Amino acid sequence: GDSIMRLVIQRADTYKTAVSQYNAEIYIKGKSEILKQNFLMRFAHHLFPVNRKNKDMIFEMVSLSQFNTPNNYLHDFKAVNGNSIPNEAKQKEVLTFLNLNVYSPTIYNEGIIMPVAKEAFRFYNFELIDSKIINDSLKVHKISFMPKRWSQKLLCGYLYIIDQNWRIDKIDVNGRFSFAEFNLVMSFGRNHSDLILPQKADLFLRYNVLGNAITSTYHTSFNYKTIVLNTGKNKTTHKKKTNYDLTAYYQVSSNTVPIIQD
Repeated sequence: GDSIMRLVIQRADTYKTAVSQYNAEIYIKGKSEILKQNFLMRFAHHLFPVNRKNKDMIFEMVSLSQFNTPNNYLHDFKAVNGNSIPNEAKQKEVLTFLNLNVYSPTIYNEGIIMPVAKEAFRFYNFELIDSKIINDSLKVHKISFMPKRWSQKLLCGYLYIIDQNWRIDKIDVNGRFSFAEFNLVMSFGRNHSDLILPQKADLFLRYNVLGNAITSTYHTSFNYKTIVLNTGKNKTTHKKKTNYDLTAYYQVSSNTVPIIQD
């Protein structure tokens, strides 16, 4: 596992800046459920997004999203459908986790160190679980990673690595961010044009705060309209050190969203 991860980490610098720009339609299906609540629930919305009036919340959202290098996301929600309409805080909940550059050394406002960071071997143990041939010719290695010491800044889970080019085909990670325990499974494109961009993502969040328990589940798919890759000609040069942790750099626009309720 270590030898494969050294190759992945070596390539991460190249892959993290491979995309200059894209436009995509993102479909999000979400469900939130209050499992346990007490009188302190009235204060919970100050800590995390929750609608205490609806115990079960099911909704769908469609966003036209744009990314521009190095760190700008714009999400324009065009339609929302559900038994309860998610507010902006709820929309940002899922976007916080989806605005993910898997090759960045840190994610979520530098709050979590990724297993592809240059110093990853200081923090993680890696193990090769198995290697399989898929689609007749594609060899994929399944690598488990675990923190050497427990920390909220570290993850555990699996990386699925494509042989030869050492790209990440899928991640299955568990961690803790802010007040949430989360599991994120995200698969990435295999074509040359979308090779590092997410195709599908499943996100599970669980909040346990002040004796209250809330879960949120999101299923997301990405449909890319345009993708511009970085080349020597269009690659932007920056005098300052560039931060590729993109999770904080986004805007949400939903002022004109058509609301559809069943």
